[in-house]
Amino acid sequence: MRTSDTNNEAVLGVRTTDGRVLAERKAGSLPAYTRLSVEVAVGPNSLVQLYAGTYGAGQDVWLQLDDVVLEEIR
Repeated sequence: MRTSDTNNEAVLGVRTTDGRVLAERKAGSLPAYTRLSVEVAVGPNSLVQLYAGTYGAGQDVWLQLDDVVLEEIR
C-alpha cells in the first residue's frame, strides 16, 4: 500500500459482510509501497471483506493497493 504525502491515516482490515470489523491495521502516511498485514480469525463467517482506506482531514489524498495475498494460517 502507498498513499499521498498529505494522508493522515491509512487502514487495512477485514470485516464481516454486515460491517463488523474483525481485524484492522492502521498506519500513517506511506509515500513508498509498504507491506501491511492483518491476521484475523474469521470464526463462523464463511464470507468476509478485505478493505483499505485513507483519511485526509479535508485534503486531497489517494491510496494505491497492489499485490493482495490471502492465505490460511493453521
